[in-house]
Amino acid sequence: MKILSIDTSTQVGSVAVLHDEKVCAEVSYQTKSSHAEVLMGVIEEALKKAILIGRVAQDFSPAGSVGRSKDLRYKAGLDDIDGIAVAIGPGSFTGLRIGLATAKGLAIATGKPIVGISTLEALALNPPQPPFFKGGGGGIIVSCINAYRGEVYCRIPSPLGPRPSCSSGGGEGHLPAGGSVAGGEGADVTCECSITPEALCDILCRGGAQSPPEFLFIGDGAIHYKDLFKERLGKRFKLTKGDRFPIAAEVGLLALPRFREGRVSDIITLAPNYIRKSDAELKL
Repeated sequence: MKILSIDTSTQVGSVAVLHDEKVCAEVSYQTKSSHAEVLMGVIEEALKKAILIGRVAQDFSPAGSVGRSKDLRYKAGLDDIDGIAVAIGPGSFTGLRIGLATAKGLAIATGKPIVGISTLEALALNPPQPPFFKGGGGGIIVSCINAYRGEVYCRIPSPLGPRPSCSSGGGEGHLPAGGSVAGGEGADVTCECSITPEALCDILCRGGAQSPPEFLFIGDGAIHYKDLFKERLGKRFKLTKGDRFPIAAEVGLLALPRFREGRVSDIITLAPNYIRKSDAELKL
């Protein structure tokens, strides 16, 4: 399965080409203007960098020996892609629209299926995984994107127990329309919401002594509010290294099982997950 994966959720955009679980190429960039100015060029660059492997049959020898297959390495082209994955948010409203529109256009032009993936879920795959945590694997990863207006988009992981209200300590939160990913009765729940950093800390610590021993934060929201998180969470607050987090490869890896199982997105109804209303909508 060959996947072209696109992320334009934040100012750091990225494009990746995957062949099954192998990342053949990933190109990241940073823009302060518009993803529309550079995205198609980055897609072309990623395709040029990707080296795919196929198997071809060797010719039979004059003596009539049995032919054998061999690996053939070749540069990727758009026609080689089997599916298109795209991050659908939350994140920059404009960036998400550009990324999704581009992904849909490519899917329509090539007749290939498309899968939308949560930006926060992909971001959670980016840092080192447990046993990175000193607490013996008892920590959790908190993906956190700056939502501005004093809030962050965050993914509150299931080990914290039942679905939080995303409203705590006087900080109002916003749940995505239709709810978040959940299982059946008694299942673990992961909540994605827009919330103040103070309220996020309250939710993370609501278990008291039963709370996870460490929180590994990743994302520009974690960097922006690192002093507040450090003050509220103390030594339990851990911050991933670096300040750029390209996640196109992770988006592709998350989309892979969905492509294989036929759980693709409907190209007509697939839409960005903004989580909260835009400033223009709030003023209406």
